[in-house]
Amino acid sequence: MDQQACAHRPACNLAYVSNTISLSVADADVPDLRMQNGLTSVFISTFGLAATRLADTDDQRLLTIWFLEKDQSVVGMGSVGFDLVEAPFLPAAFETQRAFMLQSTGGMTSRLGWETLSYEPNPRLLDPSIASFAALLNHVTREHLDIAAAEEWRDSCGAEELMFSGFPTCTQHKILSTVFGCHACNDR
Repeated sequence: MDQQACAHRPACNLAYVSNTISLSVADADVPDLRMQNGLTSVFISTFGLAATRLADTDDQRLLTIWFLEKDQSVVGMGSVGFDLVEAPFLPAAFETQRAFMLQSTGGMTSRLGWETLSYEPNPRLLDPSIASFAALLNHVTREHLDIAAAEEWRDSCGAEELMFSGFPTCTQHKILSTVFGCHACNDR
């Protein structure tokens, strides 16, 4: 994120912001979620822990994997921000999938799966980010979805990827594995 892209947003402080989750919709009156690198990694791990335990369908598992692929230990620090409209929501199942994502934020708040971590996430730092993410989810609609971005992600997934092998999970964290392995293991 450069200074010019950030200039119109008064809350943006480049010294402290490393990743941004946004909703790039003209009528969305909800602030972006900005997190430092460490908080981003904890946020994604705790989301993955909750979402993996709550996922009942392959579509929910795919959403969880897409989210878990935002793995800074592999793709680089400060490079995992995204626009929520690019998530691989299926338009026909959007309401159900969004409800699943919101249920997963509730799982984060109730510390679902945290017992598997080798550290204790700091709720004072994490909870405001969970609330901001839930607000973003509540504002996205089916009409906002970037179908081309979602299809591009699905098309880029090769047949050898783990999701096509029965959605394996990490034995230690019980979190869905991605092409990069276990996000929680990588987050140590």
